[in-house]
Amino acid sequence: MLTLQPMDQGHMASLKLGADGSFSGDMVPGKYFFFFAAQKGTSKVEQQRLDAALRGVPEKYRDSNKEHTVKVAEGAVEIKLD
Repeated sequence: MLTLQPMDQGHMASLKLGADGSFSGDMVPGKYFFFFAAQKGTSKVEQQRLDAALRGVPEKYRDSNKEHTVKVAEGAVEIKLD
């Protein structure tokens, strides 16, 4: 789950990630800090898959410390992790 928290205006959004890492949602343009968090699965097997996927995200992006930001404008937003 990708969580986007507005730094100026807008509303918080928790967006589910696709298997390819894609996400979508309606956002108010502005600056957001982001982090990745656990997502609830509908079965034990799915939960294991989701937990494994989260472990694949570098730990520094799993903390809501406001360190990682992204600017949301009209159109597509891309977040690259290092």
